[in-house]
Amino acid sequence: MSEKELKEYIKIKGKEEIKHLSDKEKLYQIPITYYNISELDITKEIEQKFVSMKEKEKIQEIGD
Repeated sequence: MSEKELKEYIKIKGKEEIKHLSDKEKLYQIPITYYNISELDITKEIEQKFVSMKEKEKIQEIGD
């Protein structure tokens, strides 16, 4: 079985399986994308707006 045939088979088989699932079970069939935060590029604009948790706690202590 070639890679193309395998992908096509998985598509068809996946659709067949989903048809037999209840609505509650379908919720678990949705693919979820995960990101590794350390690999994300942070723009300078976002970095300037970012306030670390430690600084935020210090600001709250001063404000109290």
